[in-house]
Amino acid sequence: MLALASIPMMAHHGTAASYDPDTFVTKKGIVTEFVWANPHSQVHWDVKEADGTVVNWGGELHSIAQLIKNGWNKNLIKVGDEITVTGHASRAGAPYMVVTSLKLANGKDYYRDNTGSEGGN
Repeated sequence: MLALASIPMMAHHGTAASYDPDTFVTKKGIVTEFVWANPHSQVHWDVKEADGTVVNWGGELHSIAQLIKNGWNKNLIKVGDEITVTGHASRAGAPYMVVTSLKLANGKDYYRDNTGSEGGN
């Protein structure tokens, strides 16, 4: 019975199924939305590509509790802020990633390392 109850949890935490753990992408742009929500916060930003097109990227962050534990707050990122984000790319080819590092224009770097822990430097 316990095994059956854990199936939804395993499906929810299938990060490797949705994102390529062997591929990192880094995208710099301007924040369009910061979603402070559970179970995972999100950030969205516009990236001007080399050909001049603007692509809206999105990134999955951690839960609010984990972000707060590591120095984040709901006012950390604002629409219009410039950010540089690194993460594991979507396997589907969508402009979306699971975030491993987020750097603000002031140089402050907030990260989520490969072990799932997060922090700020």
